[in-house]
Amino acid sequence: MELIQGADTRETKHVSWLDMPANDNWILDATYVDRSNMRNRVSFDVWNKIQQSSAANGFDVLHSSSLGHFVEVFLNNRYHGLFCLNERLDDVSLQLPETGFLYKSREWSAATLYEGVIPDTSKNLPEWSGWELKFPKPDNEIIWKPLYDFVNFVSNSSSTEFNNNIDSQLTLDQAIDYFIFMNVIQGHDNSGKNLFMAKRSEYEPFYICPWDLDATWGRNWLAEPSLSQSLISFKLFDRLMDLDPEHFNERLSKRWFELRKDVLSHENLLSHFHNYEKQISGSGAVGREKHRWPGALDDIQTEIEYIENWTTQRLSILDGIFGKMQ
Repeated sequence: MELIQGADTRETKHVSWLDMPANDNWILDATYVDRSNMRNRVSFDVWNKIQQSSAANGFDVLHSSSLGHFVEVFLNNRYHGLFCLNERLDDVSLQLPETGFLYKSREWSAATLYEGVIPDTSKNLPEWSGWELKFPKPDNEIIWKPLYDFVNFVSNSSSTEFNNNIDSQLTLDQAIDYFIFMNVIQGHDNSGKNLFMAKRSEYEPFYICPWDLDATWGRNWLAEPSLSQSLISFKLFDRLMDLDPEHFNERLSKRWFELRKDVLSHENLLSHFHNYEKQISGSGAVGREKHRWPGALDDIQTEIEYIENWTTQRLSILDGIFGKMQ
């Protein structure tokens, strides 16, 4: 939603809500398909902790965790239920300079999966092969070359070219964090699509930033149970693991076990769910949500228990996989 100064103008108004940075664009996320209502919020909180840890260790990161708070919404004096008020991920929240670029992958395609025949960008439209241009603003200028060159490089470069140049094309520190994060939450829906590619200028490497994280923590986009016994990946990371540039696999394994000590410990991961459950149950919001939308949040305690058991199994699987990469 966009905030404006008044009904008689289209001039936008920047507002800071709940200690979040001021902006004129916000997201009200109903999260109705999520049986816990909190998978997206918890995922971003975990990503934020990972990025804070990386920055503290001197790794190269572009902070890209959307902040958010649970709220209850009334529209024209009518109760509409439990929502999460979230920041957008844009050039403002990412603090991109005017020289920056931001692209969002919206669907699986040859270009978002880095495989198959990559179409050209000659139509000069704000959308290209599953990608959407976010910055520069499409109304001002349409520039696809940085992303096209990267997709073409990952898709078609030789093994030698890939090994010699990937670190100038992609920030490996953040890529390692993203890959770990995507696998902890089991983001099948975030392997190629539902992510942003951002860079500060055409001469700097890309950063991977996550988005749309509700099909996670043991349920797919239809809210069906799901537990993968393997890594979640796509061709970009397949090549990184297969070709192992800059000791990628060793760095990946080392980073995994560093994070497992604190940020990704079983206790710390589940504390996010427990804290939000106390907040929305203790406030009475769960009861009001059920009354307004029968069928919503049928048994949040049972769903939290499901997430607990699923997380135990998923972490054990990943410990085994990443342990073999050492």
